[in-house]
Amino acid sequence: MMVSTRSSVATLLLLCLMAGTAQAKPDLSDWANVKRLTIGTTLQVQTRKGERLVGDLKHVDDNQMVLLVRVSQSSRMAVELQKDQVTEVRRKKSRTLSIILGTAIGLGVGIGIGAVVDARSSGEDPGLAQMYFGLLGGLSGAGVGGALPIKGKRIYLAP
Repeated sequence: MMVSTRSSVATLLLLCLMAGTAQAKPDLSDWANVKRLTIGTTLQVQTRKGERLVGDLKHVDDNQMVLLVRVSQSSRMAVELQKDQVTEVRRKKSRTLSIILGTAIGLGVGIGIGAVVDARSSGEDPGLAQMYFGLLGGLSGAGVGGALPIKGKRIYLAP
């Protein structure tokens, strides 16, 4: 009875995993992907001329899209792009996520290095190197995470 239950659970788990990988991927060359986006979504758009625009979606239809692009600290401009001018559309990812991820990785590496240093020294302050290297690693990781370019999820790729 126990073997039968384990076998059933294993088979069920395998089927669930296979179902997740068998899902159809969306056709990235379909402009309908852009039309389904919510107005106000922040996007990165690459044009045929090589321009990279970042802005909030204001309008989209079968032939064009309109982005509100920041011109200065206090003003934004509506940029109208014809469908045939657009080569790629991506959702813009938050830089905050990469900073948090970089900080966590740097902190972990720093604490690890500090633990090795603490283990090799017989100082009066156990854990001081972990604290110092953890702080240094966290700050370094935050800097690297904030500086790295981030590409969001691809929504559309011109055929």
